[in-house]
Amino acid sequence: MSEITILHLSDIHFKKNKEEENKSFRQTVQQRLIDAVAIHNKEHGSPDVVAVTGDIAFSGKTHEYDEALEFFDRLKTVLPGETEFLPVPGNHDVDRDKKDDIFSLSKNVVQQNLIDKFLEDQKKIKDFIDVKFKAYQSLIDRLNPTLYLSKKKKEKEKAKYFWIKNFDDKGVSFLGLNSAWASEGDNDRFHIALGFPQVHQALEQAKDIPNRIALMHHPPVNWLKDLEYGKTRTEMFKQCRLLLHGHTHADNALVFKDPADACICLGANASYTVTKRDLSVSSSSRLLFLRKA
Repeated sequence: MSEITILHLSDIHFKKNKEEENKSFRQTVQQRLIDAVAIHNKEHGSPDVVAVTGDIAFSGKTHEYDEALEFFDRLKTVLPGETEFLPVPGNHDVDRDKKDDIFSLSKNVVQQNLIDKFLEDQKKIKDFIDVKFKAYQSLIDRLNPTLYLSKKKKEKEKAKYFWIKNFDDKGVSFLGLNSAWASEGDNDRFHIALGFPQVHQALEQAKDIPNRIALMHHPPVNWLKDLEYGKTRTEMFKQCRLLLHGHTHADNALVFKDPADACICLGANASYTVTKRDLSVSSSSRLLFLRKA
């Protein structure tokens, strides 16, 4: 029986112009996390993938991702070379300086219930969504260059706001969903959406794989606009066995069931949620290994 092992990280928050006196603290937290992964590898085996569910940066700036890449390179030294990194963006991966000051995705698209129409227009996605994630995308191009490229050549030029990664030998497909595309500030709750076109297109590309795992930054309940509780969430929960998310800075687990299907939703903690005195806690509480048969 095939297995896949996942290391789930979230909300690392490499911050622009962080105080230099905290640099040693940050690096110590990072090293203890890497050490914990190395110990786990020796005792239980290495992960097949590293799922990073958003908020890699703090303000979506290039130099924040430069520091993030340094961390991921250090993490790679304790992982097998074939380990895949599978990141999705969070609200802090949005470069808010790049959002349109006149056309608000939250007000003009999400709140006006024009989500499906908007996400079916590739030009609008390129002009209003992709531009906000250019610095984030530059990190992905270095960390996993082919992640956002479709297998079909004719689709390579399409908007790259979500991705699909199939592991045919494992019988598992990862759906890298973007829950932050409409994020524009600190008032995300009920003002953002996944959108049925995103979920439908992702599921369509993964339809031949028996097990599907969704990755997204925001929790699937109590954050997305109310209409998402209908066809979008229902379709995702019906076809995905597992969903990993971040954003809440807390470890949590929920199971959503209906008479025929069930989806397990797991949230990961953040990197820096405690004081320096509690450093041992912050470096280990974010590690979540899963085995999926």
